[in-house]
Amino acid sequence: LLSITRIKKLFSYSSKLLLSNIIEEAYKGLYPLIIGKVFNTKVLGYYNYGKQIPNLISSTINGSVTAISFPLYSRSQDDIPKLKKMVRHSISLINFILFPLMAGLAAVAEPLVTLVFTEKWLPSVPFLQLFCVISGLYHIQVYNFHAISALGKSSVFLKYEIIKKFLAIAILLITLPFGIKVLVIGQVIFAVISIVINFKPNIRWLNYSIKEQLNDIWPYFVASIIMFICIRLISIIEMPIIIKLIFEIIVGISIYTLIAFTAKFNGFTIMINIIKKRF
Repeated sequence: LLSITRIKKLFSYSSKLLLSNIIEEAYKGLYPLIIGKVFNTKVLGYYNYGKQIPNLISSTINGSVTAISFPLYSRSQDDIPKLKKMVRHSISLINFILFPLMAGLAAVAEPLVTLVFTEKWLPSVPFLQLFCVISGLYHIQVYNFHAISALGKSSVFLKYEIIKKFLAIAILLITLPFGIKVLVIGQVIFAVISIVINFKPNIRWLNYSIKEQLNDIWPYFVASIIMFICIRLISIIEMPIIIKLIFEIIVGISIYTLIAFTAKFNGFTIMINIIKKRF
């Protein structure tokens, strides 16, 4: 038999998540609308083009992992230590994969765009590089709040979503007069601030300390920066563009893998274990 009390409880939970998603989608649509109005369609085209590839990579990877992780989080909602461990594993694994992907894409953006999309799209390169940073950071807050939602705290999810979006709009209004690049840099700043804002609910509901959260981020970030610098140094060497692109990719993968293996990154260990179980 249907329970009215249970229906009300489920509606209260799901309606807050729905409202959070509506706010997120409205926010995503705000930037193209404003850019098209304040600047011009050409600038908007470069903006959208630069955003497209990092977003596609990020959303594909996040979507695949989220489809598996959220049901697992929900089953462990009564075991906070276990849930916290699963969240840390998810974040470490995605950081291990996504950070170097975004850093590598940012490093090879110019030859890649030139080779694949032709030189007329080169003005989109700065946007692509900035969106690599944004897309590389976004997933961290996604997994944190999926865990909070799995605990039934959709009101917490909604509360922080509203706080962050008010902050995002404030940054948008501040950066808008300074041009399109500063506007996107503002989005990068907001992505960093969002991670900091996430610290509090993680500490309260998951017992996930700031030190632990930073430890699950900074090694992958630093290794990706080192890889990025090495690739950019290689780009100085004159060689045919296709050879340069292939060489940069090989060097980038080699450097990052060597660092991950030497430093024994948790994400690297998790990835190896997954591969072993599969094959």
